[in-house]
Amino acid sequence: YLRPHRHEDIEFWVGLRGDARLVEFNDGGEIIRVHKFGPDPSIGQVTLYRVPSMRWHSAFAVENDFVLINFSEGPFNPNSYKEFASWAPDERDSEKGRIYLRELQKRVSEFS
Repeated sequence: YLRPHRHEDIEFWVGLRGDARLVEFNDGGEIIRVHKFGPDPSIGQVTLYRVPSMRWHSAFAVENDFVLINFSEGPFNPNSYKEFASWAPDERDSEKGRIYLRELQKRVSEFS
């Protein structure tokens, strides 16, 4: 479970193997965009995505064997601003995280 979050840095995601969904949200936690994410554009996957600054986002694997690279512009700064969504459970609460992830997967499957 990757808790929805946003940050000032522009972030890049590169799909290397498998299938995942990259989900973007509005301030209220409603889904605004879903990207089929992975290494194969021939099946509609986005292979490289630039997450805009201050955009709420999360991702989840559709296949167990999913690999991505995630990086941001500039040097790494562990003190840089990062905000976690208040409408999503803390990653350290595994039970609430599992419930939220199941609900998110259902919402994503119904998103058009």
